[in-house]
Amino acid sequence: MTMMQPNSDSEASRGPAVSPEPYAKHYRQSRFRRKVVDVAGSAGRGVIERALRFWYALGSPALPWRNRLIIYGALGYFILPVDLVPDFIPALGFVDDMGVLMASLTAVAQHITPEVKRLARQKADRLFGHSGSDADLIDE
Repeated sequence: MTMMQPNSDSEASRGPAVSPEPYAKHYRQSRFRRKVVDVAGSAGRGVIERALRFWYALGSPALPWRNRLIIYGALGYFILPVDLVPDFIPALGFVDDMGVLMASLTAVAQHITPEVKRLARQKADRLFGHSGSDADLIDE
């Protein structure tokens, strides 16, 4: 996925509201897909559904570039296994990931449309109620 250019010169001069570095560089679609499938059980539905909201929001060409950067940063943080609280720690490993996702979601909330929420909810339903192969769970 490529980054969108700013919508206007005035938007470009303001810069991003939140700097997503150093995490945005770690976001890759394939890594995101694998992470969601690998950690769904331990991360829980709340973390996964919020991450999926970002996944679907990135598909909108109307998403402003600053919000796109925030989402890339949040998903990059989610993907990294080594962060403030390592993901492998039972019951606590995804607390920091949820915090980053929630803070980022607040920053981009106006661009998380009802359609994005619906798609994320449906995908989470499939993921958490799915009994077949995981390969198709987040490929669309």
